[in-house]
Amino acid sequence: MKKNKCAIFYSLIIAAIMLALGIVSFWGRNQGTFRGIYSTAHLTSIGGKWTDKAGKQVNLQEIKPGKNDSVTIYYQLPKNLASQDKIIFLSNNIKQIDAYLGQKRLYHSHPEIAADWLNLTEHYESFTNSITLPASAAGKRIRLRLTGFYQPLGKISNCSLGNDGAFLARYFKKNVLRLTLGIISAVLGVTMLLFAIFAPLGSKFKRSLIYYSIATILFAILQMQAEMQLTVLLGHYHIWRLFTYPVLILLPYLLVMMVNEQLEYPRAIYAAYGFALSLADVVYVLWRHFFKGLDFSNDRTFLLSLVFVGIVSGVAMMVGDLFRSKKAVSEASPEELTESEQESANEAYKTRKLIHWSYLGTYFLLIVCIVIDCYWHFVHENSAADFSTLRYGFFLSQILMFRQYFLSELNNMQQKGQDDTYEKMVNYDRLTGLYTQYYLTQKLTKQRKEDPSIMPAIIYINLAKFKLYNVINGHEKGDECLKEVAEILKDIFGSEYLARFANDHFVIFDLDNDGVMDRIEEANRRVGQIDLSFKLYLKAGIYYSDGSKSVETECDYAKTACDEVKDGAENCYRVYTEEFSEKSAYTKFVVDHIDEAIANGDIQVYYQPQVHLMNGKLSGLEALARWNDQTRGFMSPGRFVPVLEDSNLTYKLDLYVLEEAVKLIRHQLDTGGQIVPISFNLSRTDFVTSDPNQVLLDLVKKYDIPREMLRVEITETILTEDPVKIKKAIDRFHANGFQVLMDDFGSGASSLNTLKEYGFDEIKLDMIFMRKFDERSKKVIRPLISMAKSLGVHTLCEGVESKEQIAFLKDVGCEVIQGYYYGKPNTFPEVVDRLKDLGVAWEGWMKAPTLKPPAWSTSMLTSRWPSWTMTASRKSSRPTI
Repeated sequence: MKKNKCAIFYSLIIAAIMLALGIVSFWGRNQGTFRGIYSTAHLTSIGGKWTDKAGKQVNLQEIKPGKNDSVTIYYQLPKNLASQDKIIFLSNNIKQIDAYLGQKRLYHSHPEIAADWLNLTEHYESFTNSITLPASAAGKRIRLRLTGFYQPLGKISNCSLGNDGAFLARYFKKNVLRLTLGIISAVLGVTMLLFAIFAPLGSKFKRSLIYYSIATILFAILQMQAEMQLTVLLGHYHIWRLFTYPVLILLPYLLVMMVNEQLEYPRAIYAAYGFALSLADVVYVLWRHFFKGLDFSNDRTFLLSLVFVGIVSGVAMMVGDLFRSKKAVSEASPEELTESEQESANEAYKTRKLIHWSYLGTYFLLIVCIVIDCYWHFVHENSAADFSTLRYGFFLSQILMFRQYFLSELNNMQQKGQDDTYEKMVNYDRLTGLYTQYYLTQKLTKQRKEDPSIMPAIIYINLAKFKLYNVINGHEKGDECLKEVAEILKDIFGSEYLARFANDHFVIFDLDNDGVMDRIEEANRRVGQIDLSFKLYLKAGIYYSDGSKSVETECDYAKTACDEVKDGAENCYRVYTEEFSEKSAYTKFVVDHIDEAIANGDIQVYYQPQVHLMNGKLSGLEALARWNDQTRGFMSPGRFVPVLEDSNLTYKLDLYVLEEAVKLIRHQLDTGGQIVPISFNLSRTDFVTSDPNQVLLDLVKKYDIPREMLRVEITETILTEDPVKIKKAIDRFHANGFQVLMDDFGSGASSLNTLKEYGFDEIKLDMIFMRKFDERSKKVIRPLISMAKSLGVHTLCEGVESKEQIAFLKDVGCEVIQGYYYGKPNTFPEVVDRLKDLGVAWEGWMKAPTLKPPAWSTSMLTSRWPSWTMTASRKSSRPTI
């Protein structure tokens, strides 16, 4: 306690002295104010108005010296001069500059490092020049004599006529980086100070860090003011004194106290020693000023020397304390300490050793910086005035010291708060800070036991399309997205009953059942604004609890309702009903068994014929997937394909279908059987999860088949997802010799521009036009086919079932048809038999074979496949009608 009282007493005295010096700094000295960076004083550039004696314009950027290593230039002053107007400029490689008005010399530069008010260079030359103009100079010609060139060419830049305050402001704006470093250093110091005040640090660490933070803040401000930057900001010349004398006087005390406070064995004599160093600074400065009449510039060496002494003293104090701590640990007898106490003492010694090494590293860094500055000071007089190296040393020391205290605090947390840390890890999601699934369900279960009347609305939320968003943008941006969604949900529903269950799923127990749907819609609206380049949205399932089931079961019901929300649905939420259970079971079955179905051959590849209207011959086949499960029986692709799309699993189905089709082509070629080009579908997610172009190339090479035997089908809706990427994909397909067809043309936003932009080889008119075949359909089909023919694009119509439809399509110029008229999708052998019964010949062949399928073909699969980027030659084997 006595030691602390001494430290407080010394600190109060030092603070009073600093305050007095600060007040004195604003008195007298005959210096006025200027508006600094905010100055509206005029400043005129006159760099292009200087001439030689003959009146020829002189290029100030390239001044060539004469025979006597000198040159004279002239400038005609304006007739009206303001009272504070000066000629201000920066010069390079010119040792001496003199200004004359007639025979009167107005200015004589000093061949030293820059001017008194601005340190800008380490070369011995007149760098910054400010020539005061008398009122009588108006309208007269001023001449400059430039002598002593360090290089073949001299240079004068930023030559201006006007107020030097405005010139300084302009300089500041152009040299903002050094000020930025000072501001960062000051802000870091303030951060450390706040950390010391409010963080649960030990008393020793707290006091030590406070002293150090104050030292770094003041030194950062001193560095900024050394270049007049604070003067520019605050607009007063007196500001420079406030952060010169006081800071350098205060630093020795702060540097000693910050070490003493964190020692294992702090001593009052150390505090008195630091106080004595700063007091010696005060006495020296006052004696020099009042008895010697010398100003601050001559005091700098002495003040910096005591700062250096303070740093060296701090090192000696730490080394001595480290030895005393080690000796105390080694001398402690087993009888005096229990095993746990001995272990604690050893850990404390290790922590103290770590702290000491951090302090020693910091102080040695400062010592090296001061030595470097002193070297330049003695080699080049006055060159250490801006403490340039020490500036960076203090900045690096801030980082080192902050790290030291942070590690020390972590060590305390490990010893004192392991239980709290473990609880937080178990009960809170690391990414979003929300409750975990386990904690929230246990919390509500416990509350229900105490109050059975608690029956909230269980809201299960799924961030739709997030997996795709994650693939496109990367996991880092995906994590940021999840945190934003969590903040939106917290803002709308509160955080007391909100948890992140897994990945992109969240659960809310809303005790206020009124307005649940409105709150969900508001959350969905705000989620949609997170990234306007990608359409994120929410799907929500709601289960109104009746208290009869467990919390876990109620969450499952809410999830089932959530799974029933379809993409593009009017409402982004569904309320649970009993019928959802069967749908949920079906979805789970499809997702869980798709791999098994492919491996067991439960998924087969069916083919549907495509017949040319002009010659009535088979011109192609489309590969389609059918699932015949051993227990569930035939499963419609209209049900299981959307489930796979929602789960981003269509690539498995599509890749299998493609390879089975390629195997069929190879088999037919090997056995001399007939075969026509086979088309296959690519789905939306395929372009993200795979590289279809490379897969196609690999399969063609592996099975050695002609590329024209494969045709890529892309649905019209895919184009709206990422048109730039799909366009590149189609171009690559074409470049690699694959034809590309637009499937379901007319079902969406089909247009002439779509055909022109993407360069499809063929369009497949959607079967919707054939389902209700009337005059209205005919009026739509006719211009579509005409439009395609005008662009040289082939046409195929799906869903054809009658002769009337065939006659119309042939009349309007449609080239190929596909539909039940020539056969439903079926296995390849069945298709062959069907075509033989109908008498349909194969293009390029005399007759159709009757083949039994190879063993591997019974399980061939056809479905949608990742929308990879592949394109075929635009030339088609199909003749045009």
